[in-house]
Amino acid sequence: MPRRGLSRLSSAVFALACSAVRASQPAWLDAMQADGFAAAARCASRQHDAPAVAFCITGAGRSFGAPLLQASLRHRVMQAYGGSAGSRVFLQLKTHDTQKVGLSTRVPGMIKFGQTQASRGQLLNASQGWLRPMIAEAVIVEGEGSVTRSSGNESSIQIVASNQSEWQEYRAACAIDDPYLAAGTNEKRLILHHLGLAWCDQAITRFEQRANSTFDQVMYLRPDALRFKAMRSWCETSNERVRIRHFIRPGVDMMWITPRKYMHAMMQQVEVHRTCNASIPQPRRRAHCCHTSEYLLWYTIDNGLEKNNSMPTNIPATTSDDLYPGDNSFDVLRHTLRTCELALSRSYPTYALRYQAEDGLPIRVGTYLRMLFGNNTVACKHALGT
Repeated sequence: MPRRGLSRLSSAVFALACSAVRASQPAWLDAMQADGFAAAARCASRQHDAPAVAFCITGAGRSFGAPLLQASLRHRVMQAYGGSAGSRVFLQLKTHDTQKVGLSTRVPGMIKFGQTQASRGQLLNASQGWLRPMIAEAVIVEGEGSVTRSSGNESSIQIVASNQSEWQEYRAACAIDDPYLAAGTNEKRLILHHLGLAWCDQAITRFEQRANSTFDQVMYLRPDALRFKAMRSWCETSNERVRIRHFIRPGVDMMWITPRKYMHAMMQQVEVHRTCNASIPQPRRRAHCCHTSEYLLWYTIDNGLEKNNSMPTNIPATTSDDLYPGDNSFDVLRHTLRTCELALSRSYPTYALRYQAEDGLPIRVGTYLRMLFGNNTVACKHALGT
């Protein structure tokens, strides 16, 4: 258990994530805080056994600064899951994402989501406040590319230019015949996502070397995931297994938790993709290293890191009920521009599928916003920081 070098921060670090924001606050914030307190209370009697967790948050900043999303991260993840005073956050946020090309269920062929961006100021502000005392290393990347070789410390948040071409070094050797991955910029997006994980791998290792100790668990989180429910606390889950949202379905790669001993395998999937030279098996929709991010994740769990002899050939894993009570627990808030207007409009029930396909507004997010705000667009905009 990582106690040496991390003890200078008391349990007040996690208490900070649990504390009330202000005396008078919106009902949705009251509900999120209540969720967090209720989940954390279930493990309160075992707090002395709580694991030191490395929270890796990496990807396009998008809606990361929205008050609603920040509160869901604070109360429904950090507070609810818990962790020891040695837990830390490793944060890499990009100001831009790469335009996504997706398969449309409404119109045959491919559709494009518009590129989203968040300002440097928005991401800096979101990295301060309640989150700042927990940050071990943070980088704000200006652009959509990668940063894998940066180094930092707890005293500052770095702002760096992105490497726009590094991703090309990690293109797969295999012939991609999956229509989604082969379309547009989708392999680029997959590689950039996994280069972010590789940065976390390096940043966590650097911190452990400085602190002369190791974490117990590593949790990966997307910066733009909005949580509708509190996740299960650490004492309610299988701490010796990798925990993922569900098996090979869209979104399985949005978050996961791994014991520290499997961190390198889980965060070096970009190498698995780069060295993949096998054709996709039949039936096609099986775990494979030359497939989408979800299938690459499952392939890694099935095989470990093939070139690392210290890794097992199989990583024990379990699925969503071990993370959240039920499957419809979170989804992506890709952007905040026009989101409230679309979700709260009278025509939303009619055009929800269209808004999901063409505007990148998931139905679960739209439905959740309607439940919280009804037709109150002003309150919705305040919650999204617009």
